[in-house]
Amino acid sequence: MLSRTLPRFPSWVVAALTMLFARSAMACPACGQTGGQNQEAYMWMTVMMCLVPLGAIAGVVLWVRSEARKADATE
Repeated sequence: MLSRTLPRFPSWVVAALTMLFARSAMACPACGQTGGQNQEAYMWMTVMMCLVPLGAIAGVVLWVRSEARKADATE
């Protein structure tokens, strides 16, 4: 059996580190703060980045469901 090599951190430590370094992960100010086409493109890309993973998850769920129905039909 593999031994655990990473230490376990309490959840509050992980949350504190996430909040501490969240500023460095923000997009550049020019992307979301300018007006016009840049701001519209920024908004649409945000929507797309939210929907693509959901679509991928839905695709996997539908595939598993169809495979389960095929397996039930053959029995």
